[in-house]
Amino acid sequence: MRNQGLPELKVAANLEDEIRKSQSDELAIRKFLENKAILTVPPDTRHYSLSPMPGYLEALGDFGELTTSPGPGG
Repeated sequence: MRNQGLPELKVAANLEDEIRKSQSDELAIRKFLENKAILTVPPDTRHYSLSPMPGYLEALGDFGELTTSPGPGG
């Protein structure tokens, strides 16, 4: 287990921090994939995103998914 002994990941302090981190991580993943020649991501491929749940969906908060897919339906 290669991650054994590593410190636990920290939970974001707030939603804004989580959104910023997800944006940064998504860009880092794309860069890693290209740098390691695993695959290239076309520049017109939409980015993964995380956003606050709209107010009109708050009642469904425990059932909602706050991410969007980079695909055509996202």
